[in-house]
Amino acid sequence: MPDFSILIVDEDNENRAFLAKELSREGRRLIDTSCTGIARKIIDEQSIDMVILDTGTGKHCGFGFLRGVFHNQKAPHIPVFMMSNRTDLSTKLLSYLSGALRFFSKPVDLDELLSSI
Repeated sequence: MPDFSILIVDEDNENRAFLAKELSREGRRLIDTSCTGIARKIIDEQSIDMVILDTGTGKHCGFGFLRGVFHNQKAPHIPVFMMSNRTDLSTKLLSYLSGALRFFSKPVDLDELLSSI
């Protein structure tokens, strides 16, 4: 599955590095960024098979980015998994209503994530 590309978008550098390292061991092609603006450019310019996205805060709101993915002509088919430190029902519900396929609480359970990909 080396041609399967995953974009990780998370402001948390340690979490992003951990996920990239572990998923690359599984033979996936990983691209990561802390910025949703850069992530939008990546989706426009490259072939992406999946996005793992933090809900984010402030100007890097993952929910707005997620809704934008589905309005992008190149990207409405891309599955998006959301992750967050916030585990309240409203955060989970907003993730699904925004278009997320799955929601993961941080720290992400790697086995659960791998079985979902």
